[in-house]
Amino acid sequence: MMDFSLIHDGTNWQAHCGDIAAQGESLRDLDRNLEKELMQRDVVKGLSEYKIRMTFDNKCMPEFMRQYANHYFNRVVHFAFDNQQGGDNVAGIKL
Repeated sequence: MMDFSLIHDGTNWQAHCGDIAAQGESLRDLDRNLEKELMQRDVVKGLSEYKIRMTFDNKCMPEFMRQYANHYFNRVVHFAFDNQQGGDNVAGIKL
């Protein structure tokens, strides 16, 4: 499992973990783009599943709202891959 920082820049959701990054207009787009990025880097090669934990970085929201939103943007995304293809084809994404 990898831990990503999750932010919204006013237009796109963005996830970062070291030099791995992805973005998308919706969370679904973000998940798809992150999946592509992981596959390009061979992070998931040969795996049948992989989990990503995204923790929302509340520094991107107004300070007065932070006390109310500390936890509810955190998420775990579960990628399931087609075993026969050695992690090259996605079978599904679960939240």
